[in-house]
Amino acid sequence: MLSHSLKDSVIVYHSTRKSGFVYKFFQTKGDEYRCCRCKELGKYRAVRVVNDVVVGRKSPEDDHHPDCEPQAESAVAALEVDREMRRDVRRNGKRPRDAFNEMLGGVAKRFKTSDTQTAVIAALPSYNDVRVQLSRSRSIRCIPVSLPEALQVTLRGREVDKEDEVDGERFLLYSGQGGRLLVFCAKTELAVLHDSEYVVCDGTFEMSPDTAYKL
Repeated sequence: MLSHSLKDSVIVYHSTRKSGFVYKFFQTKGDEYRCCRCKELGKYRAVRVVNDVVVGRKSPEDDHHPDCEPQAESAVAALEVDREMRRDVRRNGKRPRDAFNEMLGGVAKRFKTSDTQTAVIAALPSYNDVRVQLSRSRSIRCIPVSLPEALQVTLRGREVDKEDEVDGERFLLYSGQGGRLLVFCAKTELAVLHDSEYVVCDGTFEMSPDTAYKL
């Protein structure tokens, strides 16, 4: 009776009675694993796993809580894919949209049949459902920045004569959230924007460091 390891402390057992469904067990001690759903329902149902094989005379599908039913394999797989995406954002500071797109692209590589791929994608949350949570996870990686005074003024503001009207012209307009939010613009550029009928925008967002957003 083979099991499949999701991570060191959790394994899934593929049901032999209900194709496409699995039971999920978490490690309690040593080679003992307890049914996750039974725990939620207040019942202790455990199995022993040795070398990725469930051992014992009793079937892992017997003696569960009456309301404990196996989960769809695609739902369990989608949950693990989703967790890996969130860990990637927390660990590497990856942008939410990039992490989400990479997660979707990885489904085809990870699951070999179109039916499984479709089922896993259907079980995954939408980008709008996870965008805020991913942004919060990524904000932990955003490093506060404390700029020296010389970098808080424009280049021309540093190099012109002291009598010039742009002497000491500010470039850092705002610093908030403990140095996590910085707004850069010279007042002369703001005046140009204000007086312009059309504004054309472009940006090399891919050049921003992993620990920072560009807006």
